[in-house]
Amino acid sequence: MLVKSLIMLSSTAGCLLTGAGQAEETHASLQSPDGRLSWRLHAGSQAAHSLKKGGKTILEPSGLGVVVNGKNLAGGITGWNVEKVKDNVRDTFETRGKYPTSSVCFNEYVVSGKNSSLRLRARVFNNGVAFRYEWTEEVKKVPSLNISEEKTSFAFPEKTVLWTQDASSALGPCEGVWSPSRITDFKKDPGNPRSCVRTMPITAELPDGGVALIQEAANFNRKWSGIKFSLQDGACHTVYFQDPGGFSAPSSSEMPWRVILVNDDLNGLVRNDVIPSLAPEPDRKLFPEGSKASWIRPGRSTWTWWDRGNVLENDQYAFADMAAEFGWEYHLVDEGWKKWGPSLPESMGKLAKLASYAAGKNVGIWVWVRWSDVNNPANDWENMRSFFGSLSKTGIRGIKIDFMDSASQERLAFYDAVAENLAKNKLMVNFHGANTPTGEERSWPHEMSREGIYGGEQNIWAAIGGQHYCALPFTRLISGHADFTGGYFGHGPKLRGSSWTLQMAANIIYTSSMLHWVSNPADMEAAFPKDSPEREVVRNIPSVWEETIVLPPSAIGECAAFARRSGNQWYIALMNGDGRERTVSIPLNFLDKNTAYQATILRDLAEKNDGWSVETRKVTSGNALSFTMRIKGGGIVRMVPSGTRHPAP
Repeated sequence: MLVKSLIMLSSTAGCLLTGAGQAEETHASLQSPDGRLSWRLHAGSQAAHSLKKGGKTILEPSGLGVVVNGKNLAGGITGWNVEKVKDNVRDTFETRGKYPTSSVCFNEYVVSGKNSSLRLRARVFNNGVAFRYEWTEEVKKVPSLNISEEKTSFAFPEKTVLWTQDASSALGPCEGVWSPSRITDFKKDPGNPRSCVRTMPITAELPDGGVALIQEAANFNRKWSGIKFSLQDGACHTVYFQDPGGFSAPSSSEMPWRVILVNDDLNGLVRNDVIPSLAPEPDRKLFPEGSKASWIRPGRSTWTWWDRGNVLENDQYAFADMAAEFGWEYHLVDEGWKKWGPSLPESMGKLAKLASYAAGKNVGIWVWVRWSDVNNPANDWENMRSFFGSLSKTGIRGIKIDFMDSASQERLAFYDAVAENLAKNKLMVNFHGANTPTGEERSWPHEMSREGIYGGEQNIWAAIGGQHYCALPFTRLISGHADFTGGYFGHGPKLRGSSWTLQMAANIIYTSSMLHWVSNPADMEAAFPKDSPEREVVRNIPSVWEETIVLPPSAIGECAAFARRSGNQWYIALMNGDGRERTVSIPLNFLDKNTAYQATILRDLAEKNDGWSVETRKVTSGNALSFTMRIKGGGIVRMVPSGTRHPAP
C-alpha cells in the first residue's frame, strides 16, 4: 500500500509543503521504524548524507552523487522533496546458512533533489540504511546512460578503526588479508593508484561503541559495474576500479544498492540480513520451488587438490569413498579432469563413470571449470549452454567455476549467464576466483558458495595469520557465504602453526552451504578413529544451521566464539588470534533449561598443535566450560540431549 506522510525535517529555515505528505527542505532526516536510526540528507553545491543511531554519529557528512552523461546529478541541489512510500514494512524471506528464515523491518522513501535530476530510493532499517540512485524521466529520455564516476562516500568519525583487505591480492579475486587501521593511515601514492583502493566490505569499529559495515547489494542484473573503495581525504570513496573509463547502462536499468549496516555488537552484525533482503526473489520460472528444489542440496565435500595438487582419476574414487564413510554428500573433482582421456568426450565418459560409482554411495560429484572455457556470449552464450548441457548428462551435481577475478560490468554479466544456464540444467554452482557476494545466494538459490576470500588454500604457500582467521566472521562473512576450504588434520607444514581445533572451528564458524574438508583419507582415519567421540563430532557438523549466536569473548581479529544449532545438537566453536594464549569461560545459558546434554569437548594441547584432548561429560544450561587456547588455537564442543545419538545431517 502506498503511504504518504510528512517525514521529520530539521533546519533553521521553515518547511515548505509541496503536496499531500510531501516536504521540501535543505535538510531531511529519514527515520527507521524504531526511531533510533536517522539518515540525514544535506543540500548544497554538493549533496551529502550523514547517519546517527541513538544520537551517536555513525557517518559524518559524506558525498552523494553519480555522473551520468557528463553531469553530476547531485550538484547544486537547493532542497529535497521527500515521500515515504512504505511504512514499517516487515519482510520475511527464506535464507540458508545461519538460519532458515530471516526478517527485516524498514521504512522506504523516495527523495528528489530540487533544481536537480537526482532521485534516491532509500530504505532505513532498524540496523542499517540502503539507498540507490534512480533515473528521472528527464534522464531516461536517452536509451543509454554513460556512467563515468560516482560521488558516493562514507566518512566515519576520525577515531574509527577500519578493517580492510590489503590491496595486493584483494582488487581482482578479493583474496586479501584483513587488518585494522585508521582512515588517516591511508596516504595516496601518486605513483601507485592502487595504494588506497580496497575491496568491499569494510567493517568499522566506531569510537563511541558499536560496529558498522559498508558495501553494495544486488549487483547482478548484467547492467552495472562492481565497486571498490578509495580510502583518502578522511573518507571511503566509491570507485569503479575495474571500469576506470566508465561504462554504459540502459536507462531502464536499476543501480545496485549502497549499504551501511549498523549494530550495537558483533552478534547483531553477524545476524544482520539487510544485504540479502535487498536482492530480488528467485525467478519462479527457473526456481518454482525456490531453494527447496530437490536438485538444490547443501552438503559437505571431500577434495583432492588441496592435499596433493592434482586430480588423478583413481584418487577420486578413494576420496568419494571417504565422503561416504563420513556421511558427507559430495566430492569435488578439481582442475585436470579433462586430461583423463585423449579427448573431451572420453574424459566426460570417465567423469560419468565416477559419478555413477559415487551415486551408488549417495555421494554427488562436483566438477571444476575454468571461466575462460565458456566465456563466449555469442548466440546467447551458445558455447556455455552446450558445455553445461553435456556436463549435466554425466550425472554430476554442480560446477565450481574459477578465475573470473574481476567485478567489471562485462565480468558480472558472465556471472549471471553462468548462474542462469546452470539453473536451466539443474546444476548447482560455486564461484571461485570471485568477487564479494552482494546477495546472490537469495536470487540464485543454487549458488552454494563462492570464494572471494583469502582462504585455507593459502596455507599451501604461506601461513594464514590468527588475526585474519578471527577477523573473517565479522568482515567478509557478513557479505555472504564463503568457501574458505578449511579442515586440515594432518601433521605437516600446511598447518602453519594453527591447531586442529582451529581448523575444525573454521568449518563451523565460516558459513558455506558447500562445505569442503581438505584432509586425505589416511589423515582423517588417524585423527578420527572409528567409533571415537571425535569422529561423531566431525561427521555431524552440517553445512547449514538453524540458529547462530556470537558469544561474548568475540573481538574482531582477536577471538571468534560462536554457538550454532542444527536440529537438537549444539556446537560451540572457538578461534584464537595471534596475540597470546587465551583462557575463556563459555556459559551455556543458550541451552534449553529443561534438558541435560551429553557434551564432547575438544581442547588444544599445550605441547603440540596437531592433536587435542577429548572429554565427554554431561552439561546443562547452568554450566560454563573453560578453554585455554594456543596462539592460532581454538576449542570445540558438540552437545546433544542425553540419551540421543544425533544422526548425520
